[in-house]
Amino acid sequence: MSMNKFKDPAIIILTLTVVSYGITYIYETGYKSYYKLPAMFIDLSINSMTSTLTATFFVFISIYASWNFLKFMHSEVSKEVPSYILLTNSTFIKGVRTGITDNIKLLNLIVICFCLPFIANSTGRLGEYAASEETEYMVIKQSGLLYVAVTSYKDSLIIAPLNLEKESMTPKFKAIEMKELKDTETIHFENGLKVEDVRNSKDLIE
Repeated sequence: MSMNKFKDPAIIILTLTVVSYGITYIYETGYKSYYKLPAMFIDLSINSMTSTLTATFFVFISIYASWNFLKFMHSEVSKEVPSYILLTNSTFIKGVRTGITDNIKLLNLIVICFCLPFIANSTGRLGEYAASEETEYMVIKQSGLLYVAVTSYKDSLIIAPLNLEKESMTPKFKAIEMKELKDTETIHFENGLKVEDVRNSKDLIE
């Protein structure tokens, strides 16, 4: 595929969309993992995609602008280099350029393989950290018990039992339709919300 095709607006938009979906999914996976919530409850909606797509767009523009600026600076510096230096190193420079040109696909693959795991891991950790720093939650009173809204999924809220004394939640989830919400209140937890450990299978036997 010619590099010029990557300048096609349609290709750029498609690439940004795919990257945004990937980043959002990994971020949401990290975010949900803090609450011990299975990845099956990840809902990639327009609302969750908008901020990621915007951020990805600006990052892409920044990288593109920086790359072109470096190319411009390199060309300007080359003009100031004395001709005898260029002549002395012409063979070496040509050799380096030829090596890079011949192996550009391999170099790109190496860079991508190195960067992708780092970006994925960082994005997941960022999502988990964001959840741990969350301080405001919707608290729901239902049948005399308190529940905390962990996330939304389609037309429902995923809620879990809340222990106000410990300021913690138990990872025992159930879904409630938003239209059924009645007694709710937004509560501020100064130190965030702790999550109890997931029960062991042996606990069910007891």
